[in-house]
Amino acid sequence: FPGDIIGFESLPQRKHLFSLMALEDSEFCIIPIEDLYRQMQLSQNLLKRIMNITSYKMQNDHQIRITTKASQRIADFIMNIIFRLQERKVYNDHIILPMSQLDISSFLGMAHETVNRTLRKLTKDKIIKIENKKISIIDIDRLKQLSTYTIGVGQID
Repeated sequence: FPGDIIGFESLPQRKHLFSLMALEDSEFCIIPIEDLYRQMQLSQNLLKRIMNITSYKMQNDHQIRITTKASQRIADFIMNIIFRLQERKVYNDHIILPMSQLDISSFLGMAHETVNRTLRKLTKDKIIKIENKKISIIDIDRLKQLSTYTIGVGQID
């Protein structure tokens, strides 16, 4: 998503641990780490932003556990996207997923069939509505109840 930062996981080893594939036309900016460190020393706002991003990432990683139910993991995934879009002031009452259900299942470490079944149940329960890659949020309160994702949840209406 716009504003996302990638590659932080590689800083301690100075070796990239993951690969990245753009799922749609994208733009990105490569910032040499030494330049970023220098800018963080000069800008308290940049330092604060980097610390917030890192903190949110750590909290989110801590909350998503392997033992979490499928419905919770899908709800957490959707809530995470909503929070990120809302933080960028581009969230309405829906999200456009640049990922297929197969990509989502791979990302969440779940079987594709489980992701599909869970999304259908959320649709049947009138929590979300799916049209192609557009997910409309029908009942945000019920989605929050299913989710263990608490980062920024107080801000999501």
